[in-house]
Amino acid sequence: MSVLTRLRYLPYRAIRRIGTADISRVFGVEYFELRPTLLPQGFEFVELTTERFRELLTLFPELFNESRLDDLAKKRANCYAIFEKEILAAFSWVSIGDVPAEFNHNGDLQAGLPISMPEDTGFVHNVLVMPEYRGERLYGAMMSAMELPLRARGVRRLLLTTDATNENSLRAVRRMGFQELGTAWIFRLGRLTFSGYPPSPVFDSVTFGRYKGDRSKKAMKA
Repeated sequence: MSVLTRLRYLPYRAIRRIGTADISRVFGVEYFELRPTLLPQGFEFVELTTERFRELLTLFPELFNESRLDDLAKKRANCYAIFEKEILAAFSWVSIGDVPAEFNHNGDLQAGLPISMPEDTGFVHNVLVMPEYRGERLYGAMMSAMELPLRARGVRRLLLTTDATNENSLRAVRRMGFQELGTAWIFRLGRLTFSGYPPSPVFDSVTFGRYKGDRSKKAMKA
C-alpha cells in the first residue's frame, strides 16, 4: 500500500480496529469482455472435489475449514485452485445465484454484504494467491481458466468486491477488464452507523442488500 493510500484511509483502518468498517469497490465483467490471461507453463488449474478439499484442509487449516467443506459438498459454492507440481499456488471461490453476507465480508461478519443475483452471474470471493507466487498473474489466469466450467453452468458474467485499500487487487481486476460498478461502505461505532451502497440494480438484475451490521435509520426503513 502506498504512503498516500495509507494516509487517505487512516481513519478507515483505525475504525476497523475498534468497530466495524468496510469500503469495497464493486466490479463486474461479461465473460466475452474478460481479457484472457494464459496459465503459466508448469501450472495446473483444477476444480476442487470434496476429497481434494479435505487434503488441503489438513495441509492448510488456516486457509480452509469445515464450514467451507460443507459449502462445497452442498454446492453452495465452487472452489477452484492452481497448483505447480502439486504445490498450492492460488485458489478462488465462486458462488452462483444469491450471495449471503457470510460469503462477502472482510473478516468482520458485521461488514457482510448480501447480494441478490440471477443464476447466470457468478460471484468471485475469497481469492488468494500464495505470497511466493505473487507477480505471476495467477489471479487473471484463474479468472480465464474458470470460464469453461462456469459457462457449462450457464454463467456469463462475474461480479466481485475488492477492499478499497488493496491496490494490487484493484490493478489486477481492472487489467482483466472488470468495470467498476460502484462502492459499498459502512462505518459503525457502537450505535452510530453510516453506510452507503452502489446503485441497484447493476447488470439489470443484480441488487445489493444491507450490510449485516447496518443499523442506520435508512436501513431500518428499507
